[in-house]
Amino acid sequence: MYVTKYESADTKEASQPLFSHLERINDFLVKRGTRFLTGDTMSCFDCELMPRLQHIRIGAKAFRKFEIPTRFQGLWRYMENMYELEAFRQSCPADQDIISHIKNQLGLRTTARIELETPVYTTSIPILDS
Repeated sequence: MYVTKYESADTKEASQPLFSHLERINDFLVKRGTRFLTGDTMSCFDCELMPRLQHIRIGAKAFRKFEIPTRFQGLWRYMENMYELEAFRQSCPADQDIISHIKNQLGLRTTARIELETPVYTTSIPILDS
């Protein structure tokens, strides 16, 4: 996970490799012009990518104050298409579970409070840049 790989006091510097990877994915999706990675039907590659994007979306925001830029319209449209799938919604972990998982990977303590909170599932799409 990028949260653990790039430890730096400068959040912008630490997020640069992540930003570059997201930009490449966005450019690929824009160029393809399809709903999913390999076409208009979900494939095993989508099952690999989308959970990682969800972990990045939640984890990078929680630990690095990094948000996926709204100018990455191809990436956001892809995520929106995935959020619309019942299979993804049923299997998507709660935001608190993602944060707890990352904390566990980092060796940080998870408070009982976060485990007792009502689960939150971030599946909204921001207003995209024009």
